[in-house]
Amino acid sequence: MSIKTVCVEPDQRIINAIIDYKYLLDRGYGQKLSADVVSSRYILNSFEREFLIRCIHRSDYVREILKKKVSEKDLRRNVLIIDLMNVTSTLGAALKDECVYRCDDTFIRDIRGSKTISKNKDLVKKIFELIIDVLKDLECDKSFFVLDKNISYSIILMREIELIASSKGVYSENILAEKADKTLIERSREGVVASSDYVVLEKVFKTFDLAGHIIERYRERFPESLRIIDINSVL
Repeated sequence: MSIKTVCVEPDQRIINAIIDYKYLLDRGYGQKLSADVVSSRYILNSFEREFLIRCIHRSDYVREILKKKVSEKDLRRNVLIIDLMNVTSTLGAALKDECVYRCDDTFIRDIRGSKTISKNKDLVKKIFELIIDVLKDLECDKSFFVLDKNISYSIILMREIELIASSKGVYSENILAEKADKTLIERSREGVVASSDYVVLEKVFKTFDLAGHIIERYRERFPESLRIIDINSVL
């Protein structure tokens, strides 16, 4: 599948779909029903539908998430609890030169998910090295990597990031969880959660867009042609 296929261009059709979808959400309709209605109205393909679900949210949700989002300086000497597969997915998409999106809650997301990432050993290693390098710069007091144990190669992935962290002198702990989302929410009282999963963001106390921070602040480590589509500026 070509890169262009997974880049949702914000033309007038997509902008109209965004407006209608957000209107339905704000009126209390669920995500699936709203996405079904708008997809039918504007003949959206699967990537365009996924884009709506990942990037467009209820207005009250956006207001609450913006209150929880912390800055880079707030991480110094703090604990960072990282949704490893979520962050890996977005960074993987960016490194493969797929479009990523600054969504209406200001978090940067991809729209393909993590299914194509974990099997690519070279890409995973590159992502993990990038994450660890950034953690050194952030000067967190401690980092936790949380990964769902049911994900393919979960043990191998944890060993890989543990080895990279150790080789670069970064102190971190790994958590293989029965349900990663639940663990992230439960541990959120201990520090700041790094995830762009809206289910997680809605229930934690403080959050940081680690993938977005890495893509924007370490732009030289990504393809020159990488596009970050800013939804709010388009609207």
